[in-house]
Amino acid sequence: MTDGEGYSGMSVGRKATDDVGRAAPARTRAGLSILELSSNAVQIYERMLVDDEWSMCTLASVLGIDREAFDDAVAELESHQLLVRSDNGPSVRVVSPQVGLNRLLDTHESELRRRQDDLSVARRAAESLILRADDARAESTRTILETVAAGAEIANVVSEILGDADTEVLTMLTILPSPQSLEYAASSDAALLARGVRARLIVLDGHLTRSPELVNHVERLIGLGVRVRVATTLPHRMIVVDGRTAVLPVDLRDETAGGLIARQPTLVGLALNAFEHSWQSAHEFAYEATEPADVPLNRMQLEILRLLAEGGKDDTVARRLGISARTVRRLISEASESVGVDSRFQLAAEAARRGLV
Repeated sequence: MTDGEGYSGMSVGRKATDDVGRAAPARTRAGLSILELSSNAVQIYERMLVDDEWSMCTLASVLGIDREAFDDAVAELESHQLLVRSDNGPSVRVVSPQVGLNRLLDTHESELRRRQDDLSVARRAAESLILRADDARAESTRTILETVAAGAEIANVVSEILGDADTEVLTMLTILPSPQSLEYAASSDAALLARGVRARLIVLDGHLTRSPELVNHVERLIGLGVRVRVATTLPHRMIVVDGRTAVLPVDLRDETAGGLIARQPTLVGLALNAFEHSWQSAHEFAYEATEPADVPLNRMQLEILRLLAEGGKDDTVARRLGISARTVRRLISEASESVGVDSRFQLAAEAARRGLV
């Protein structure tokens, strides 16, 4: 850079004097370096704040900074708007620290807040990943066989497993259910099927001959879309859900003693093979539609009528069937129109007269 270019041709006022003040203290330079100001830039800025009438050439010489480094420091101060060039010449004007440094501090504080916000987002993402990793490890280390006690415990576990079913539920029924159990199963099965889950059921022929309640229950299931077959004998009770989980008896000699929850693929595969073998050996359930041909009601409407006849309210029926109360009311209205009546009372009376409920 020649004397006619760069800082050598600029001035900041009067000629240099012998008294140029002290250089910027080391603590000041270190503190302002946080604002991305170099030591040279801090020295130049502080000296110009004390007296801004030196020529740039003299100031560089007094501070002992070579030309290239001095030019870089001046450009740095200009980029931070701590020095402003004159519109009418090569001279520069120093900006007061109340304006320049506070503006620079505001900029860095805004950037710091943004980075803190980004860090908070990153922390939440990391915590979420840690939790998922912990859950995955816990799931991978779960026991492949879980023993569940008989009674309420096995009932609750089976209910939870069925509640998570996505595609298909396979059941071999080897214990004759009580009427109370069938009543509970009716609502849970209807809700399961309403979600679009497929179901196949194998029952024992001997149980059907002994239990009219079971026959009615099976007929309702078939009406809702369950495929049912009847077998003379079955190896043991079984529920297989989505081909991933199997519920088996803990003791084949006493199937009421509790259950085993199997999730290991090989064990579940063996259960699936046993079910399919029994399914192929069983025969179709002899089912005849219960609704007269002159009553154009679908299976869901008939199930709603049955539940209403038992005293269920719209919300209760909706929960048991896994649909909304609004859908229940719509289906009742459509059923009334199909039968040719004007009210729920008339619909219930007509359904009872025709033996639909």
